[in-house]
Amino acid sequence: MEAGHDASGDGETGRVSHVSCLDLLLGFVTVGMIGFGGIANALFHVVVDKRRWLTAEEYTMTFGLAQILPGAAPINTSIMIADRFQGFRGVVCAIGGLLCVPLTSLVLLALVYDHFSDLPEVRYGTIASVAAAAGLSLGTALKASFRVLHTIPKIILAVASFAAIGIFRVPMIPAMIALMIAAFAFDYLGREK
Repeated sequence: MEAGHDASGDGETGRVSHVSCLDLLLGFVTVGMIGFGGIANALFHVVVDKRRWLTAEEYTMTFGLAQILPGAAPINTSIMIADRFQGFRGVVCAIGGLLCVPLTSLVLLALVYDHFSDLPEVRYGTIASVAAAAGLSLGTALKASFRVLHTIPKIILAVASFAAIGIFRVPMIPAMIALMIAAFAFDYLGREK
């Protein structure tokens, strides 16, 4: 039987009623291994679908509460889940398991990079990866803008935002306040017609 699937399951909710520290450790190691680029989806998959520690409703309520607390919502969710089953010991196991694989990978990649960073191929590869990341960010921004910017006022606000913050280096908060006032004005004028 897989860790986390013990015989003491709750027949009414379809979830297990007891999760050991070892179950938490192994479950959160799995989340850390499959959660590249963000762990929210991996966390749901392991906690609800695979291990059945919580129902989807329980997970959603826990994640919702975690979002309004300071810190990263998936980490807060992990802490609340682990605390529910094993208290402080469970939290230590869960966070240790969650961070084990990513931190080990990061340290190993840093060591490899440090050893080979003088090679021209590695330098060019690093430059290429930075360019690729910038391209992904730009592509995502353009994709989102094509879906959102379909009226003249929205295009004007987007260009004004880029000019104010990107070109003229207006501080973010005053620029956003001015842009919000302009957006409300555009909306109000648009309703008057």
